[in-house]
Formats: sequence, C-alpha cells, structure tokens
Amino acid sequence: MAEAETIKLLDVDKLHPSPFNPRKDFAAAELAELAESIKQKGVLEPLLAREISERGAWRIELVAGERRWRAAKKAGLARVPVIVRELSDVEAREIQIVENLQRAGITPLEEAQAYQDLLKAANSANGAAPPAGEAGNVKKLDVKGLAARVGKSERFVYARLELLKLSAPVQRALAAEKLSPSMAAELVPLKPEQQKEMLAEVWNEWNPITSVQDLRDVIKDKYEPKKKPVVSKVEAARRKKWRDEEAKRQARYAAEQKRDARERELRREVDAKALPLLWAALKGANKKAQALILDQFVAAAGAHEGHLGDAQRIAAGRPLERNGWIRADQKAFRRQPLATRLALLVLADAIDTSGYQPKRADELYRWAKIDVRKIRAQILAAEAAKAKPLPTSAKPKPAKRNAKK
Repeated sequence: MAEAETIKLLDVDKLHPSPFNPRKDFAAAELAELAESIKQKGVLEPLLAREISERGAWRIELVAGERRWRAAKKAGLARVPVIVRELSDVEAREIQIVENLQRAGITPLEEAQAYQDLLKAANSANGAAPPAGEAGNVKKLDVKGLAARVGKSERFVYARLELLKLSAPVQRALAAEKLSPSMAAELVPLKPEQQKEMLAEVWNEWNPITSVQDLRDVIKDKYEPKKKPVVSKVEAARRKKWRDEEAKRQARYAAEQKRDARERELRREVDAKALPLLWAALKGANKKAQALILDQFVAAAGAHEGHLGDAQRIAAGRPLERNGWIRADQKAFRRQPLATRLALLVLADAIDTSGYQPKRADELYRWAKIDVRKIRAQILAAEAAKAKPLPTSAKPKPAKRNAKK
C-alpha cells in the first residue's frame, strides 16, 4: 500500500493562489454560504498545495481548493488543513483542470483556456524534463492524450479549444451565459464580422434563434455558397428545348398583344370618322327605317345607355373622347323628339358594341352605307405617307482628282 500523505495545518496567510487555476470567478453568494458551513464544521477536505521557488524564496502555492481557502479566510479561520505535494507545473495544471471539472462553476471558456495552457506547458521547456538520454523519445502531448488525462472525449476537448477562436463579443456572451456552448461552436468557422452579425440574429427581439439546428440553417443560407445542381446532358438539352419553345411562345404572345393593340387603336380611328356619318344617317332616317333599327338593335341591346353621353357629344359635333364614358345629359336627352332619342340610343349602342362586338356596329355602318374598309384604307395610307422618308437630295459629285500624276 502507498504511504498516506501527511496533512499539515498551515496559516491561511502563508498560502498563495495559483495563477494557473482555470477558475477565475468565485460567486460571492456561494462563498458566503461555504464560509458559514466552515464556521460550523470546519474545512472537512484538506487543500492540495506545492512548494515552489520564486526569486530565491520558497512559497506554498495552492493547487486545488482555492474556493475553500477563500471561504476559510472569510469565515475567520487562522489555519487550514493542507497536503503539500511535489508537483511540476504540468502536473499541477492537470490536477487543477480535473479538480475543477469535477466541481460545478467552471465556465466553458475557462475550461478551454485551461486545456490550452496545459498543452502549452506540457510541450514547452518549462514542463517536466524527460530522463537523460530519452529526450528524443518523449512524445508531445496532443488533444488525444489530453482528453485521456482529463477523462473527456477527444471530440469534446477539441470543441472546447475551438471556442478560443471566437471573437471577443461572442466570448463575452458565452461567459455571461447569454449563448450556449453548442451554439457558440457553430460560429467558430465564421469571420469575426459574421460572428457579430449572427450574434445579433440569435438575440433578435422579434424572431430570436433558439436552437442549434435553426442557427445552423441560417448560417448555411447566409454564408455558405450555393452549389449548382449537377444536370445531365439529356436534362440540359430538354431544359434548353423548353426554354427555346417558351421564348417563341412569349414572342408570339407579345406579337399578338401588339397586333391587337394596334387593331383597337385603328378601330378607334375608324369609329371617329364613321360615327358622325352614322349619326347623320340615323337622324335623317324615315319612320320605317327607325322602326327597323329599333327592333334589330335597340331591343336586342336592351336600350343600352352606357355610352349615351358619348352619343350626345357626337350629335353636338364634338370629337369623341376615349378616356372614359361621358356622363349623359338626361335633361337634354328627354327634351329631344322621339326619333332623335331613338337615334341617340342606337348610336350609343354602336359606340358600346364597337369595342367588343364590332359586327353589330359594322351592320349599322352598312345600313348607313358607310364604307369602313375605305376609311380604314385611307387611315393606313395616311400613316404610310407620314412614315415614308423624305426624298434625299442628288447624290454628291465625286471629288475631282488631281490632274497631276
């Protein structure tokens, strides 16, 4: 059996905290609670310390139990039980990490910093010197070896070390427990400005990110380049054929729309010349013709009065406006004789049907012996003459050649 270590009672003022202790913050409420317990029962578990030489003087440095030492001072104890052991810097740091991991209160960043410090100490000249003649055979401590020493998985230790790559704002949020270690780990691959942007997304007042998967999805959508799907040659050819056919359909549709718009515009120009002539024919028609028109058009249209205001404008000798219906003057309409009212109603029906039932309007034009095709041809001829370029002057004479050769 191994020899039991000696427990000494040492003055609390002779003990010094270790600068390597990964635990930096000690909650005041927890210390006060522990100090009250120590007042009543004392320090039940001895502290662990080591003797070190500093500037030619020896002093006792705490390795484990700094929290109990602080509480004992707070409780007013003069001496505390201590085990003094011979330890190197690397051994001391390893014990401090393991001891803190077994207790609550160490933050993820403090743990990560402790792992990094232990790796540096173990792989530096300040660590425990290897036996003489074996320096070349000593392997450096890596993450795998560190994980085995502290009783954690290699993946866990590596993830903790990655937290030290976070920008300062993210580390402060992690230390203040405003960000979980798993969510902070998702920010490690990002640039510092991107980490800051995602931290704002996590804390968004209206739509905060509450799960690691949601954070991962947002990062992927925002920062990862979109991979183009691999398309086979057959599929690419099919898509090209479809795009070409769609382009042709769109071109045909655009041409049809342009042609229809031109036809509507031309129809309005034809109506502008034909409707006043129709009015003159309607106004001068005999009773028999009026009765025929009434039976054939007005009754079929239900005595449509929607364009009565337009008809009144034509009857007054003013050009027809196409910006909207003109409100009919009902008083003026009722003062007209029956024959004039019938003629105005028929004209209103012709104006209305000319837009969407041109055949009915054309029948009225034929009754009035108005040749709308001739009017159309005249309009097109006038447009063609206007579009025809002016005759150019005679061709310029070629420049005279120099007689001298």
